[in-house]
Amino acid sequence: MNRYDFKGRVALVTGGASGIGAATAERLREGGARVAVFDREPAGGVGLSIQGDVSRSAEADAAVERVVGELGGLDVLVNSAGVPGRSLRTVDVRDEEWERVFAINANGTFWFCRAAARVMVARGYGRIVNVASIAGKEGNPPAAAYSGSKGAVIAFTKSIGKDLAGTGVLVNCIAPAVIDTPILEGLSEQHVDYMVERIPLGRLGRADEVAALICWLASEEMSFSTGACFDISGGRSGWLVDGRIQPVDDPLAALEVGGPAAGGRQPPDGLALPFDPPEVWCAGVTYERSRRARVEETQVQDVYSLVYDADRPELFLKDAGCRRTVGPGEPIGVRGESTWTVPEPELALVLGRDGRIVGATAGNDVTSRDIEAVNPLYLPQAKIFAAACALGPVVLTPDEWPDVFVIRCRILAADGALLWEGETSTAQMRRSFDDLVAWLARDNPIPAGTVLLTGTGLVPPDDVALAPGQRVEVSVSGIGTLVNPVGAAADLLRREGNV
Repeated sequence: MNRYDFKGRVALVTGGASGIGAATAERLREGGARVAVFDREPAGGVGLSIQGDVSRSAEADAAVERVVGELGGLDVLVNSAGVPGRSLRTVDVRDEEWERVFAINANGTFWFCRAAARVMVARGYGRIVNVASIAGKEGNPPAAAYSGSKGAVIAFTKSIGKDLAGTGVLVNCIAPAVIDTPILEGLSEQHVDYMVERIPLGRLGRADEVAALICWLASEEMSFSTGACFDISGGRSGWLVDGRIQPVDDPLAALEVGGPAAGGRQPPDGLALPFDPPEVWCAGVTYERSRRARVEETQVQDVYSLVYDADRPELFLKDAGCRRTVGPGEPIGVRGESTWTVPEPELALVLGRDGRIVGATAGNDVTSRDIEAVNPLYLPQAKIFAAACALGPVVLTPDEWPDVFVIRCRILAADGALLWEGETSTAQMRRSFDDLVAWLARDNPIPAGTVLLTGTGLVPPDDVALAPGQRVEVSVSGIGTLVNPVGAAADLLRREGNV
């Protein structure tokens, strides 16, 4: 392990009793620094342990004064104290929760920056490193308070860095993705899964890995950066091109040259539909699980077995003009006369000109299975209605695809209780992507930007049906999670002004 020379230096680490802060304090100590820790809990193995509340500016001032008095100065400040906040949808965040998260994550970080800067500027030397988060750059749902507070840290780090430029005091921040620390205990499993799903390296980060970056930023060797934000995210700082979401004027053209992710800028509550596909097609009975389920439910059993084994796949038009397709966060519909409407989580292929596959995203082919079960000729009515299709959250170009896409689905009640979950992968598909696309494009004018859903391998049991107020999550490895609330199709028609 490489070590930076901190001999003769004094460092203060907030939140240094556990997690990233503790790993950083240990590494600073091993480099020769005299280390003080400010935390709610006592910290062992350091020169000075101070217990207190970072959200109180007076305690920040007193802590810095005590460090200077007892350890002889202050050369390095690492602001690692923070809380994740509760995993809450925007409409459920109470004033007290918002203020609590900002008081600790944003206010507390600033109070210590201000107190330390007064000492460091007078001495003509200092390094300040603030621990922000990738959530502050991208905005993680459901974590508006946490994302907002960390975004504030990034913004004022840039401001303070510029303000103190030329004084000998350098101020930077880091933006970790999800790191395996005690802070995760405050998050829901769904929230953690969402974050890990978006990390190309496919794992949690370690506190010692983050501490290594912090110590470089806190060292004398780092001499030509201030007001900057350094990602440590396992490759996650966006999607597709250099790990970043890049808004473009012509999403399809960008996809066709392997360029940036489709779609506009990320709105506060999540990503928008990546683009408006001119047509959405679906392939059916491409998984054995789908064939078996349809044979069990239908009154015309041979039809589905025959198409599963045939050379020609089942293909049907789901939507045209994007009138029945929604994006992340928008409600999906349930037919009024249906008693058994279910999600059909699928990998969705994005097609360019001449039917070439230019990307993939997550899809949900919402289906009224009880209507289709009566007679296969009712399939259009079972499949085509208001908000019967969802796509998103982003498009992944083929050069970024994993060997196999893992597809997961969860149905949650209005109170967040898990009603059903399942997992499959594209390794279970009977047909290849190229085969499905070749059949779709045969003697058929396919507009560029068309989406082809490749069939589902996940079928909820008979006693699970979608109902307004529920929430559906479709997760695809490498792409992310498509989240949609459930509403009545008739209400969604009225909301869109279609009736």
